[in-house]
Amino acid sequence: MMHTPKDLLATYPSNMSQTIGFEDIKIELSHFASTRYGKRQSLHLHPSHSEQTVGRLMSQTKECMQLLLLTSFPDLKIMDDITTQLSSLNLQAQIPETELLHKLHILLKDTIHFIDQFKEHESSFYHINKVVKNVLIPTDMFTYLEKILDEEGHISPYASPELQAISDLILKKEKEVRQLLAHRFEIARKNGWAGDTEMTIRNERLVIPIISEHKKKIKGLVHDISATGKFLYIEPIECFDENNRLKELYIERKREIDHILRKAGLLIHASITALQHLFRMWETLDFIAAKAKFTRHTDGQFVQISSKNHYHLSDAIHPKIKQSLGSKAVKNTVTLHQNTQILLISGPNAGGKSILLKTCALLQMMFQCGIGITASPNSSLPVFKQLFTDISDNQSIDNALSTYSAHLVHMKYILEHANEHTLLCMDELGSGTDPDQGTPIAEVMLEQLCQTGTYGLITTHLGQLKKIPERFPHLENASMKYDPYKLKPLYTLEVGMPGQSFALELVTGLHYPNHFITKVKQKREDSEHLHYEEKILQLQKKIHDLERQQSALHEKENHLNVLMESYRKLKTELTEKQKDILYQSQSKALELLRETQVFVKKIQKEARNTSKEELKKADLSLQQKTISIQKNISSTQSPAAPPPSPSGKKQNTYEIQPNQLPQAGDMVMITDNGQMGELLEINNQHAIIALGELRSKVAMNRLVKVTMSTSPKKRSSSSYLHQLENRQKKHSPSIDIRGERGEYAMSKVEQYLDETYMIGVKTIKIVHGHGDGVLKKMLKDCLKSHHSVEKWEYEHIEKGGDGATIVFLR
Repeated sequence: MMHTPKDLLATYPSNMSQTIGFEDIKIELSHFASTRYGKRQSLHLHPSHSEQTVGRLMSQTKECMQLLLLTSFPDLKIMDDITTQLSSLNLQAQIPETELLHKLHILLKDTIHFIDQFKEHESSFYHINKVVKNVLIPTDMFTYLEKILDEEGHISPYASPELQAISDLILKKEKEVRQLLAHRFEIARKNGWAGDTEMTIRNERLVIPIISEHKKKIKGLVHDISATGKFLYIEPIECFDENNRLKELYIERKREIDHILRKAGLLIHASITALQHLFRMWETLDFIAAKAKFTRHTDGQFVQISSKNHYHLSDAIHPKIKQSLGSKAVKNTVTLHQNTQILLISGPNAGGKSILLKTCALLQMMFQCGIGITASPNSSLPVFKQLFTDISDNQSIDNALSTYSAHLVHMKYILEHANEHTLLCMDELGSGTDPDQGTPIAEVMLEQLCQTGTYGLITTHLGQLKKIPERFPHLENASMKYDPYKLKPLYTLEVGMPGQSFALELVTGLHYPNHFITKVKQKREDSEHLHYEEKILQLQKKIHDLERQQSALHEKENHLNVLMESYRKLKTELTEKQKDILYQSQSKALELLRETQVFVKKIQKEARNTSKEELKKADLSLQQKTISIQKNISSTQSPAAPPPSPSGKKQNTYEIQPNQLPQAGDMVMITDNGQMGELLEINNQHAIIALGELRSKVAMNRLVKVTMSTSPKKRSSSSYLHQLENRQKKHSPSIDIRGERGEYAMSKVEQYLDETYMIGVKTIKIVHGHGDGVLKKMLKDCLKSHHSVEKWEYEHIEKGGDGATIVFLR
């Protein structure tokens, strides 16, 4: 929508838009519009100075960017054709073309689809909804167009009952005429009068092609002749009446179609107001969509509106430079506020000062048009009422003014109109005349600009002006960074320090003769200003060196962080690997212990049929097997350190002494379950050992002596005792196998007996139920064959009787 003149941002001079590149932006923006209105609005785009309007425009553009991701707009290019044809057509007197109706039908159909989709999300699009909500679809007209048009946009044969009846008669009559004509054509073809051709239509009448030299063979009316003159298209006399009737039907059909079209024209005329509102909606949306598409194309960002004239443009870059250089382009940050209203930027030529001014001015105009700008979204900009520039060569040819004269004319206007609502971008203040005279003029101009509260960026090459910010609180020095060694511009703004021209350094870099450079240096020694410049240069070199050192330090810090992260990952991997090795070693140890249990069971089963001498040999073999397994356990656990004790203190470890007989007071290990304890007393072939606070009676042939070792590879008895106590606390004193299948129940009983025996429990209960005695018999056989069972008996009658068995372990 057009702004009122009161809302428009005041700009100066008249060619400012062209100078900063805003005209190029408008032309590119117009390419994203589809309608004449959208293109015209793009080319006549002008910023608003109303904060409320700018906020609304930005919201519209942002919402449209989101909307285009959810739905699509119709092909709005056809809308220009529709409006043109409608404006030149008298709908009450003239019959509209089917092409117009077809385009109108497409637009209405796509509009209905768009509005249906939009209604699902309208609560998310407050500002776009204001454009869309008041639009009404002319339902009667659309329904009528749906009825009378086919998919290709032609009048359907079923557009009206009358047209359908006429169309059916035409089809029937065409068939009759074709049959009659086919008969005559077949005769002509057999006689060689027709050649290898087919029947056709000329002047809406069915005809047959006859070779010219045989035209007298067929009586009838000649309607046309072929391009080569070889064939004549003749309507046989026999078909005159039928073709006449067909012609009459064609006329009736045209009359009915004209009637249908005239009715469509009247419906359009009656709906013209609704259509105009519809067209206006799409034109407005087209213009908003152009700004949204342009913003996405330039990767623009929407920034905050600053209400306190705090100007912060972060990571700003000119759109054209971004398109040409991409990620290589240098970004700049500019901050202006009440304490620093004007930056006085100095530095060498071709250092990027003018580009920075154009970038700030251009992005400000785009921002106040509601377009996303090429800067960080962290930026915040005020809405200025005036934007003044004085950039590049503004020499006036028409008024015969010199560059400096034109500069003074602009400065006069700026001083008369600038205020606290003005953003000023001025290039090369004071240049173009004698520095001794230009400097005082420029100094007074700066003083007055500071008094008006103007916000701005001003560049200069006058060295004397660099000292002025020391005396003006709202003025601050700045410069464009420059590599003092490579004499290469860095295009980066540095606030707080004036820039140096690097004129002598450039002369040196261009390899001027030594005597020339020497004389120049002699001249410099007599200039107080050049001494000041020299100090600036020395300071800039020190700053540059410091920045380079900081950059190198930052790179080293980043490298160190990478190494630290690599170390942390490696440490984690090693820890996980250590855990994996420990898990594998423990799994191996468990597997070896299970093998031992199987071996012990086998020995116990065979013991009943074995002599005492053979039993002693088997017992010795068992001890040797136990020692071998213990060594394997120790070796497999060597990669990992022994687990810490619950108290966190260092644990004692032990070594097996297979060739020494255990005595009272020795530490011993039970060979068939790996438990360790202190041997308290020996009675014949049995011994009493202490397993923590428990006392257990164990056969001497099941014990082997162990001694304390300082080797970290052995496991301490305290860890075994600690594990034993935990398992004893968790162990259940009974097991219930009622309802279990026999084999599964016995496997469960054997596992329970093994576990009970390993932790030193002496009495357990097995609940099996009274049953039919099968489970009892299998249990009895199992208890007889198990090495750990000493005896068993049924439970007391009051506690279950023969439904449960009490088992006493060795």
